[in-house]
Amino acid sequence: MEQQSRYGTTSSCIAYATWLSIQHNIKVLLITTSFNDKLINESFWSEQKKKSFGFLGKNYKTGVDTNGIVGLDRMIRSNKLSPDIITDYAQIVLTNRLEIIAGVQNSKEQYDSVKEKYAQIITQAGKYYDMVVVDLNRSVGKQAEIDILNASDIVVPLVPQRAKKIEEIKELIDKGEILKEKNVTISTCESVTGGMIASFFASVPGASAVFKGGSVVYSNFAKMLYAKVQEKTLNQYGAISANTVTEMALNTAKLTKTDICIAISGNAGPICDENKPMGFAYLGICVIDKVHVFELQSSQKERNNIRIDFANLAFDKLLSLLKDIRR
Repeated sequence: MEQQSRYGTTSSCIAYATWLSIQHNIKVLLITTSFNDKLINESFWSEQKKKSFGFLGKNYKTGVDTNGIVGLDRMIRSNKLSPDIITDYAQIVLTNRLEIIAGVQNSKEQYDSVKEKYAQIITQAGKYYDMVVVDLNRSVGKQAEIDILNASDIVVPLVPQRAKKIEEIKELIDKGEILKEKNVTISTCESVTGGMIASFFASVPGASAVFKGGSVVYSNFAKMLYAKVQEKTLNQYGAISANTVTEMALNTAKLTKTDICIAISGNAGPICDENKPMGFAYLGICVIDKVHVFELQSSQKERNNIRIDFANLAFDKLLSLLKDIRR
């Protein structure tokens, strides 16, 4: 089961389920809990194929009028749900290998009525299929999400890798288009994101030509010890401040002998911290001894999603800043 973070989770589930069914010769069910998301269907069938095979509401094997998850909801309400009946409400991708149950389309009322049934359906499906891959969308609500997680054997949280942006940054540097120099290097100094920005860099092959390393300075003690932030700065301005990220970025760049350093400190919640609201952070980007400070505001509501959002916003700001410098 893959926990959605709104960054390519459905695509990852599609790829993983397809790979499992082909590579390991097992029977896999792919099920999505999202509302009005057509990506799964569109990934396997063109509109012409959907019409010719009847995949928009008919089961390829039985001709049952399914509507996927809604049909299974009817079986639950009539006490007829069993492991072997689930396949009658699934769409076949590869015979005896891969089947899918897409989410509710169009009717929010139907979706609200079935979303708390997903855990029961997944549990029953696990008795029939060798593997059930669940694309978990948080739109199902907190209780349904907890029930689905409890029904799962493995939970895989996906973190967006921002590979395209990292490769674009690397390309700009390789071409000597940033600061009119080659061999520009980058480091990180992270508090609220806990190493996510560094992880994004490390995930891209060849990034070591640009990224030299980073530190996680979560506590004030760590900020003073590893980023050489002055105690008086923390006492006067707080950990979540423009002054603190300025020192974090500038000092880390000097310590690591890198041209660019990304520093971030913020509040991911769940409570207000240093009078800073949840979802607020300061980002400092040091470029050749000059620190550019940005205020970040995440629109996410859940703590880890906020942290992921901060990391992505940091990359957006870095890329935008480097392009401006290039001009």
